[in-house]
Amino acid sequence: APHVGLGVGADHRDADAGHEAAWFVTDGATGARVQTPKEAHREAGVPTAVADTVGAGDAFLAAVVTERLADRPWAACLRFAVRYAALVCEHPGPTP
Repeated sequence: APHVGLGVGADHRDADAGHEAAWFVTDGATGARVQTPKEAHREAGVPTAVADTVGAGDAFLAAVVTERLADRPWAACLRFAVRYAALVCEHPGPTP
């Protein structure tokens, strides 16, 4: 499966505002990883009865953003995002 990189963050001008850049790489059933300038985390995929992968990437990114807005650490964002994307894959068609 191809790797998909998702960049969440900001350029150097946002550092003063307290923002931190993060890069996510998703790898389907294998899981995903996140890299920031200060840390790196890997989360294994979870066993999933895949019905359809439509929306999995969107769900992953939405989960990351939601958790980060709740001030969760990057590792927790990654853990939740991997599990949420897997849940979305269990349902055929788009997730409303």
